[in-house]
This record gives sequence, C-alpha cells and structure tokens, in this order.
Amino acid sequence: QTEKNSGKRMGLMPQHLIVPPDLEETAVNLFRKTTENDPQFIHDTKVMIHIITHTTDTNNWFVAAGIDQAEQIELGFLDGNENPEIMVADNPTEGSVFSADKTRFKVVVAGRRCGKTRGSAVMLLIKGLECTAGDATILYVAPTYGMAKVLMWDLLNTLGEPVIKKSNVNDGEITLVNGVKIRIRGADNPDSLRGMKLGYCVVDEMKDIKNTVWELIIRPALSDLQAGALLIGTPEPGESLFRDYFDLGMSGSDEEWRSWHFTTLDNELISPKEIEAAKRSMSTFAFKQEFLASFDSM
Repeated sequence: QTEKNSGKRMGLMPQHLIVPPDLEETAVNLFRKTTENDPQFIHDTKVMIHIITHTTDTNNWFVAAGIDQAEQIELGFLDGNENPEIMVADNPTEGSVFSADKTRFKVVVAGRRCGKTRGSAVMLLIKGLECTAGDATILYVAPTYGMAKVLMWDLLNTLGEPVIKKSNVNDGEITLVNGVKIRIRGADNPDSLRGMKLGYCVVDEMKDIKNTVWELIIRPALSDLQAGALLIGTPEPGESLFRDYFDLGMSGSDEEWRSWHFTTLDNELISPKEIEAAKRSMSTFAFKQEFLASFDSM
C-alpha cells in the first residue's frame, strides 16, 4: 500500500485479514502450504483472520497492520447511528446538548460545575474528527488566552490522546490524526482570531467577550463551511448578546438556533447539602447567578 499523497510505499506488513463469512475458506487457503502461493510468503507472514458475521458483500474485505506498526482508530456504529454521540454516565444531559442534537447554533446557560467545559472539549474533538476540510480550524475561544489555556488545554490533550497526532503548547494548537487543527485562543487578542476558515467554534463565557469579536470575526469565519458554534457560559443580569441568543434559541423562531438551561442541581455529583450550604452563605444574587444560572438579579 502507498501513502495517500506521495505514492511511496508505507512499509507496513499485514497482520489482520477481515472478511465476510463467504470468504472465510478463501482466506484460510491463502496461508496453507498446500496452495500455490509463494512459499516464502507463507513462512514469513502470520496473518490473523477475522470473520465479520454481519457482512454479506464479498467485495468488502480489509487488510490491516498491527498496532505496533501504525496508529489506528476503530470506528463502529451502534444501532445504525453513524453520527458520533457523547454518552456521559455522570451527566446524561450532556449527550442531548453536545452531540445528539444537530442544531447549527447552540446556546448553553449553565450554573457552576455542570460539566459544560468537559462537554465542550469532547465536542471540539468530535467536530475535528468529522471535519473533511484539511485547511479548516476547530476553534475554542475564552475571554482571555490565559483563561482558555487553563480551562481547555490539559483537558483536550487528556480526552483526545488517542486521536491527537501532535500538540504545541506554545502555539496553542492541537493536530488530530486526520490533520485538522484545534486552536485555543483568547478574545483579548482579536487579531489572533482572524484569517481562519472555521469548521466549528466554541465560545466560552460569552458574556465576557466583546460583541464585535463574535459579530465581526467569528461569525463570518463560519460561513465558508456553513459551520456551527456552541456558545456557553454563566448568565449575568442585564442586556447582552449572549442573553439575546439564549432567548432566540428558547423562542423556537429560528430553526438554526436552540438553547438549553442547566443549574448546578442538574449535576448529580454535587451534593444537595453542599448546594444548600452555598445558598446559606451567599447572597441571593450570587447564588441565583452562579448556581441557578439565572439572568434575574432579584
């Protein structure tokens, strides 16, 4: 087999032969000494034969190298669903927001410790692996670059280790196995956001980001690929673009927008006693904003 672009031999030896049931006998005979195959090939090559019982097309057979020779990704479909979906045992709400729903623009208003940052990291990885445009960027933006690195860099590298080809902490860039880059940026340096063709974007704590960053830089960059975005954060009383988009998504008036609202109580890992203790020790305003994710200041 040759490389995709160069035509050079990959230098990999076959280790797995994957065939449908109708080709099982043919596959076994390939490696018997009684056949007319090259004897040298027989002695030097040890191939494991795998029978995929649900495959019926005899044109669908595959050869793979061992994992000691090349990095590999196994892709499977559950119940015929060919779209990636997040299954989170400790927070079942995440799957419905971050993967199961296909709305282009999503707005999540959530209290503290709801899992929105972790869900966003998985979303970035999924969108990166789905992207077929090699020159596209999957972008994560926080109010400052320092905040973006603290919130997302280590988390992305940990969750994405099996599908990350390389990462450069100095540039804030992660290259996935398919060549697509995930870039970490801060809205405090708008020029660092320019010139990118976006395949997806997550904007974290959008209420703390200038409207012009979204309207003049990020939103136009999504148009090339008609890509989507996830806008997340805790609320803040008063008028804001973040609240406008949340209300738009809740209204159902635009099919491209949908909103979700979660409180800290929705996270089953947070003890109700801890939430009650926080309520007793915090002002009503602070508790409603940080734990109940309420735009109401009263």
